[in-house]
Amino acid sequence: MMRDTRGALRSSSTDPNEAMVASQQKHIADLVARNKTLDHTTTRLRAAVAEEQERASDAVAQ
Repeated sequence: MMRDTRGALRSSSTDPNEAMVASQQKHIADLVARNKTLDHTTTRLRAAVAEEQERASDAVAQ
C-alpha cells in the first residue's frame, strides 16, 4: 500500500489499470459481437432487397 498526498492509503497503480483494461476488453468484445450481428443483418436485408427487385422486374416483364 502507498500513501497519497493526503495521507490516505491506496493500492498500487496496477490494480486500477488492470480493472480498466479488463473493462475495455469486455467492451471491445461486446462491440465486435454487435458489429457481427449488424453485418449479418445487413447481408440478409441486401439479399431480401435483391430478391424483391428481381420479383418486381419479373412482374413488370409479364
